[in-house]
Amino acid sequence: MALQEGERKPVMTDRVILVPRSDADIALVCRIYAMYLVGGLAGSAIAAQLRVDGRINHLGKPWDAATVRGVLTLPAVYANSHERMGDKPVPVGMIKSYAS
Repeated sequence: MALQEGERKPVMTDRVILVPRSDADIALVCRIYAMYLVGGLAGSAIAAQLRVDGRINHLGKPWDAATVRGVLTLPAVYANSHERMGDKPVPVGMIKSYAS
């Protein structure tokens, strides 16, 4: 059974499996990492670019530096399949897409 948006698991010991939301969301996460790692942009600059592009976050609000930082530090993004680029964790898919 899949949890719906905003739904929480009933018991702390229940296990969950994280699944990607959509190809568009995956592409956005890869773009954020590319702006951060390859472009050298800070979270506030990334958020500003996303706002200029008319993008909204998962809550339907304009992007801000804290939300970008949340994406960059979210363990679910790179928990089971990551490599390291310097001291920054990078999703493997992003490395294949942007660093080649």
